[in-house]
Amino acid sequence: MNSSIPLRAMAALFFFTLMLLQVPAVRSADSATMPAPTDRLIVQMREPGAGAQLASTLAAVAGVELSYIRAFDEDTHIFGLAQALPHAEVEALAERLRDDPEVLLATPDTLLFPAFEASDPLYQEYGWPLWAPALGSYGIDLSRAWDLTQGDPNLVIAILDTGALLNHEDLIGRHLATNPGYDMLSDLARAGDGNGRDPDPSDPGDFVTSNEAASGQPLAGCTVSDSSWHGAHVAGIIGATANNARGIAGVNQSSPLLYLRVLGKCGGYISDIADGVRWAVGLNVSGLPRNPNPARVINMSLGGSGTCNSFLQQAINDANNQGAVVIAAAGNSNQAADTYQPANCGGTITVAAVGRTGWRARYSNYGPLVDLAAPGGDRSVDTQIFSTVNSGRTVPVNDSYSAYQGTSMATPHVAGVVSLMLAVNPALTAAEVLSILQATATPFPAESSCIGLCGAGILNGGAAVDAATRRAYSSIALAQLHPLSLHFGGQLLGTASATQLLTLSNRGGQPLTASALQFSGAFRRQGGTCPNQFPFTLASEMSCTFGVIFNPDTIGQQVGQVLLTSNSVASPHSVPLSGEGLVAAATFSPAALSFAQQQVGTQSASQRITLASTGSAPLTIQGITISGDFVRSGGNCPTTFPAALAAGQSCTLDVRFVPTTATRTRGLVSLSSNALAAAAPVGLFGTGSAPALGFNPLALTFAPQIVGTTSPTQSITLSNPGSAPLSLEALSLTGDYERVGGSCATSFPATLAALASCSVEVRFVPTRRGTQEGQLSLFSNVPGGPYGVALHGNGLAPALSLTPQQIHFGGQTVGSPSLTQTLILSSTGDVPLQIAALTLDNEAF
Repeated sequence: MNSSIPLRAMAALFFFTLMLLQVPAVRSADSATMPAPTDRLIVQMREPGAGAQLASTLAAVAGVELSYIRAFDEDTHIFGLAQALPHAEVEALAERLRDDPEVLLATPDTLLFPAFEASDPLYQEYGWPLWAPALGSYGIDLSRAWDLTQGDPNLVIAILDTGALLNHEDLIGRHLATNPGYDMLSDLARAGDGNGRDPDPSDPGDFVTSNEAASGQPLAGCTVSDSSWHGAHVAGIIGATANNARGIAGVNQSSPLLYLRVLGKCGGYISDIADGVRWAVGLNVSGLPRNPNPARVINMSLGGSGTCNSFLQQAINDANNQGAVVIAAAGNSNQAADTYQPANCGGTITVAAVGRTGWRARYSNYGPLVDLAAPGGDRSVDTQIFSTVNSGRTVPVNDSYSAYQGTSMATPHVAGVVSLMLAVNPALTAAEVLSILQATATPFPAESSCIGLCGAGILNGGAAVDAATRRAYSSIALAQLHPLSLHFGGQLLGTASATQLLTLSNRGGQPLTASALQFSGAFRRQGGTCPNQFPFTLASEMSCTFGVIFNPDTIGQQVGQVLLTSNSVASPHSVPLSGEGLVAAATFSPAALSFAQQQVGTQSASQRITLASTGSAPLTIQGITISGDFVRSGGNCPTTFPAALAAGQSCTLDVRFVPTTATRTRGLVSLSSNALAAAAPVGLFGTGSAPALGFNPLALTFAPQIVGTTSPTQSITLSNPGSAPLSLEALSLTGDYERVGGSCATSFPATLAALASCSVEVRFVPTRRGTQEGQLSLFSNVPGGPYGVALHGNGLAPALSLTPQQIHFGGQTVGSPSLTQTLILSSTGDVPLQIAALTLDNEAF
């Protein structure tokens, strides 16, 4: 296996930025049946010679002015016309030159263009090109191919296009650090970067301005357009980085990309493209250093109308002879591909485009020269192909992604799969590669418009790479472990994960003998269909499974591997295992809460505690308890249990102090959870306060007082020796007593501060004689009241008694006095009796 990078589900990989793609900055050669006008000729002489000296001689033969551009090789040269002429006129000039006995070959230096159509990228489904084929969705089954290989880092893929976005977030690092490729554009106007050929294949933008396209300018007649970033889009389909949490995933994850910038503003000359083909495979190109990293696969998502140019055909032949496989776009003119080059060149694998439904894309060329089809997108009926571009309308601005459609998009799918086939079987020839691609292609759906017109079928990457593998290993045993890695995610310490299955397959043609299976790290086998006893034998094309579990004993990332020893080629085989030992942890903050003094029976203001899940695993809260004179009053922590708090998350708990005694009180907030170490409880502290009531004296005794008179005033001191304000609700007096002053409140309710006192002045006003009892009562917030002071007094009053109570004189003669009887008057009261008068109310006495 050449790579062990895990490839996750494609839907998780296609995170994208939507942008509005304008008209591509190229002249579309598919809009006409004739090749585009050109201002260059390629001329091959029978004998080597100085090209500059030939210009005037050949000009005389052609009957037009010719300027010398550059050498193509030692006997072939590029000559320029004064202006671009229709292709037919340039072909007529070439025919004149071919009549010269010194000229071996002369052809127009035809302009070719990117084979794509740009469009609005707003669509919902974007991963289908790489998915397994299913009813109504004809992807290339790439995951099956990835089970076998993700590419060979020693195999180079050349992309002949508009250049590279070397630092795009999804392409950075996918080229050779010392050899990203070459800028082959020799025409300064089309290059647009201020210089000619150089070792920097970066795409500066292929936009064309109105000034550049104006009459008399080098790009006269070209369409005014924005930059297409076509080469980067193609490169992303072939090799965008997977599992980097951005953008898309390309077909090949390991093989380096080699960029040949052969298209610029308004296309590129065939002479530059032919040089690009030759340089890509390490052949000599006049005036350039030799490529030290020859390509095995060449992607040509470009073309234009016309028969295959002889010089381009020779370059492709040379590439084939070097062992390279050349893949070319069929073209987008909805015509037979035999009118479109390089699709009609020998030695290429010509690719048509289908939409998601497996029908021919409305624009795709077709015909007997087409070898097979691949996903190219078709916005008229379904979706397009999403890949890497730049947001700049002219020069590069920001990394971006956009959806294109075209045979340009279909071709790199094939190129990527071919690179995977060569990774597993580098001995394959170009003819063998094509044979396998056609033999393993997915049949077109019934009644598809592609049947009989788009080659053998739709690219099936999984089947093609599998067939290439089988061909390489038909005489040996070949162990394959799938998936290429297992990741268990997070697992609580001391617990075992769910079982994941590792499939062992024998992809070779001979029996596989497995002799040992070893695990390292916190991983072990549990179950599976493979025998428990070793050695055991697995026949060709048979498979069995090993169950693997993760049982972490330490915190953090943990890695291990499964190591299988067998008689397979490249034994032992290993599968990386990874997981993270998780621990739940919790902390409270702050560590303590202190409440201000609070009156008994009342509630304080709330104070907040934060509970944080500080471990790497979710915190399972079994309960939160609060002890002491404290209560929960709010916050967003759970109130029903069990409850979960994700790792890194926190919640709040609001607490109030509700004292029941006037003492210093302590409580705790405690957590019951799955945390490995219990969270330190939060200390709660508060002091309860309460009022108190004191009287001095506890009773008042007044001196005896004559009824109807007022005694001297006596004072009662009322005090609050407690720690909270005393609420005075009412003050009342009973009996013959009255309040006549003092500092205590006279209207209620009122308050007496803690440790404060006041006085009540009371006097005795007896209304009757005798002992008089009374009470000063105070109604307050002191429990158990009212409380009061007993009042005692004695009312004094004079009294008399007459003895006897009546006197009876009997009969008495009128006019004569009776005998005298005595009436005794006694002073029987508490004070002297004052007799103001003594009268008899009958004159007879």
